[in-house]
Amino acid sequence: MRASRIALATALRRQVADLGVRIHGAGDVVVVLLSGLASSERLWGGAYDVLGQHARVVAIDPIGFGASMESAALAREIDADAHVDAVLAVLTALDLHELPAMIVGHSM
Repeated sequence: MRASRIALATALRRQVADLGVRIHGAGDVVVVLLSGLASSERLWGGAYDVLGQHARVVAIDPIGFGASMESAALAREIDADAHVDAVLAVLTALDLHELPAMIVGHSM
C-alpha cells in the first residue's frame, strides 16, 4: 500500500468566525497559513507539526472551500477584501490580532 502524499497533521480542526481553521502550537509568534482558492488547509500537510514546534500556527480554509464551504460570507460578493476581512475576523476571534504574525500563502 502506498503512503499518502499529504501527511495529516495532529492539530485539531474547528470553525472560527465562520471559517474552517486548524490551530496548532503555542507562543507569541503567529504563523498564518493561507491556502489558495479551490484548496484547503489540508494541503499544508505535516507542516503544521513542524511549524507548531516554534510558533502558533493558524491555517485557514478560504471562503467557499474546505471546511469553509458553507460560510455566510458566500451570501455576498467575494473579492480580495472579503478574504482579508475573513482572515482578520479569525485572528480577532482567536485573540491573536495584536501578536506579530507571518502570513504564508500558496496559489494566491
